[in-house]
Amino acid sequence: MSVLLCALTDTDAADVDGWLARAECELAAVAVEPPARVVDTSSAVLLHASFKPGRSVVPASLTLYRDHGRLRVELQGDDVAPLESWLVEALELTRVCAL
Repeated sequence: MSVLLCALTDTDAADVDGWLARAECELAAVAVEPPARVVDTSSAVLLHASFKPGRSVVPASLTLYRDHGRLRVELQGDDVAPLESWLVEALELTRVCAL
């Protein structure tokens, strides 16, 4: 399992809903199970999706903290480093730390 904390760009943090709409489209294009909003409140959004970067499916949970412009990415599976890198690049994130 891998857990990352990432930051949105200043521009994206100023328009979190716009970033979220773009992110959902990016994720849906490559996910084997498209992103679904499990929780959507004024302060946080929890998305679940699944990806298949190799032979096995990798379930993902992405928690967006709207007020802070931060995203927690949790990937369950082995050898998730390529998927982590793709998510950071595709969603224009900055890695803050790995938990």
